[in-house]
Amino acid sequence: MKAVELRLQHFRCHKEAVVRFDRGSNIILGPNGSGKSSLLEAFFFISRLRSFRTSQPREIVGHGEKRFAIHLETDDGSFRVLWSLGGKTLEINGEPVAQNSDFWGRFPCVLFSSHDIALVRGTSLEKNRFFNGILSMLDRRSLKSLLRYRAILRQRNAMLARHGAWDSSLFKTLTHQMETVGRPLQDEKKRLVSAFSKWATKIHRSLSASQEELSVSYREAAWEADSGRERHAGRSLVGFHLDDVELLIGGKSARKMASEGQQRTAAIAMRAAEAMMLKHRAGVTPVILVDDVFGELDGHRRAALLGLVREPFQMVVATTEETPELAGLADVHRIRVGGAGIH
Repeated sequence: MKAVELRLQHFRCHKEAVVRFDRGSNIILGPNGSGKSSLLEAFFFISRLRSFRTSQPREIVGHGEKRFAIHLETDDGSFRVLWSLGGKTLEINGEPVAQNSDFWGRFPCVLFSSHDIALVRGTSLEKNRFFNGILSMLDRRSLKSLLRYRAILRQRNAMLARHGAWDSSLFKTLTHQMETVGRPLQDEKKRLVSAFSKWATKIHRSLSASQEELSVSYREAAWEADSGRERHAGRSLVGFHLDDVELLIGGKSARKMASEGQQRTAAIAMRAAEAMMLKHRAGVTPVILVDDVFGELDGHRRAALLGLVREPFQMVVATTEETPELAGLADVHRIRVGGAGIH
């Protein structure tokens, strides 16, 4: 899928904006604070119904306004989100969409940003969100199962956090439901991580000029519940949501032992592997969004990343200035953002 035109209303600093995109490489140029990253944020919101910059959508609404709107035209249909304090309205091809899950991920994109280092440094929560997102993109039935699992988990956690009368029958039922939904998801994610690791290893070799070896392994959480221990903790201590993924570089923990440069390279390999998985496993070609990460890489890594994602993907890069590798690209559509608007 290729983005053709993005229209924004009251989105961050963009009161009214219309931006057209080329099917190949697009570079958004502008100083800090000009709103270039907000264009990537709008793409991401259309895809995931959330921002990658804030957990509060009200912060996206333009100053003095009460709502924002995003309309995206692609070569395979249109998507629209209208968000206000009273809720949101979703449309695909002009038709209303009632459920978030029926809209989520219909416009596929992969975002590269400086925050991706959390995929290496962060907790199991960040890594689980990452892999659950890929799982949901590859199979929408998995998305439905994940939503069901989270609903059961919330109910089980609420029960564990509550003081007073204890309903052992209800707890047993919730535990059974959580395991019934969670175990198949765990099996699916184990297979996903195994396939993903092959892509990540291959891509990392290219980025590091074969000087380093990245591997990704999956660690399953236990399912044997101890209600007494869990009641004392006030939360679920077993289940699929506690699975973890470990990254190794040269056989050593990337989180604990790798340098910052190595961690950033591993994070970029993870994102590139995500794009490749979507293309080759789901037959989906996501739009590649790059938010100012080229300045964090040396020349070899910048060139290697461009070689990986420029073809066959549509690429939209936001940057304050062009690196030599970006400036040397042929057939690039440049979009300038600043005080004079977008042109």
